[in-house]
Amino acid sequence: MHFIASTQSCYRSPRYSFFFIMLWSIVIIGLTVGLIGLAVISRADSTHLAVTMPPSDSSGVLVRGPEAGMREASGATSCALVIITSINDASNISVVRRNMEQFPADWECLWLTRSNRMDLTPTQCQVFRRPGTLWGEILYEAINTIESYACDTKFLLLDDVDMSRLNVRELRQWAHDKHVDVASPTVRGATYTWMFDGDGAAVPFVEIYATLLTLPAWRTLRWSLALLPHGVGWGYDICLARHLTAGVQRDQSVAHLGSRTLRQFAVRASLEMFLLQVLCTPFPGYGPILPDTQNKYHPIPIYTRL
Repeated sequence: MHFIASTQSCYRSPRYSFFFIMLWSIVIIGLTVGLIGLAVISRADSTHLAVTMPPSDSSGVLVRGPEAGMREASGATSCALVIITSINDASNISVVRRNMEQFPADWECLWLTRSNRMDLTPTQCQVFRRPGTLWGEILYEAINTIESYACDTKFLLLDDVDMSRLNVRELRQWAHDKHVDVASPTVRGATYTWMFDGDGAAVPFVEIYATLLTLPAWRTLRWSLALLPHGVGWGYDICLARHLTAGVQRDQSVAHLGSRTLRQFAVRASLEMFLLQVLCTPFPGYGPILPDTQNKYHPIPIYTRL
């Protein structure tokens, strides 16, 4: 009892309290300085990052269906591209194929896969394969392929989203009428409440599940991917809203069938999301170069999913 009492009195001692306060202060200051230093280095090299392209796609496996790429050969100047990002070993390919039926026949399509599975045989889509990559990483490495389509409109679709009730034409028209660069239907199973219960065209940001991007939005995402090219995937959606207007169409919905957690990547993803929010905050002379639009900085708070 005397030992326990002595121990407790030590922890209550001002000398020991001061020691622990100083220790925690040093740890917190060290972490803060490290994050700020990394942000400063990345900002100092922002011009390089903004124009740096990923490695040549020749290191991956590209599989084209018989009709893929016909638009490029015809010399068309405008198109729309749906990007499935990204297919893995657990993906339900029947859901992916069913989703493809919701897009107009003149849309191009690109499937990104992190798997070696051999049942990916779309008849009109290109398959971009990078085994073992993460969500942000494979999207960054596919930039050259995505740019080769020269499409003004992009649609990012997760592999585990059911969009059987979505009318893509209506979503696109709604985005045009509301002057929204990053548009989404409501998403059952999303993380943030405004994705299924919010104010339509006035949301902090759009979580990427089934997301329509204008050309300025795609260029902003491309710039954000270059800031963190090997990212797990959290934070890029917040960067988009810091530069452009994001909105959710309340009249339509899709369902997220998968998990909202990343299990072993959860801590890393949350740290990356915090870092991206620092790196992608615009100021004069820093940010993506956007065509026919004005940068709109939205001072939204720091978000985390932990």
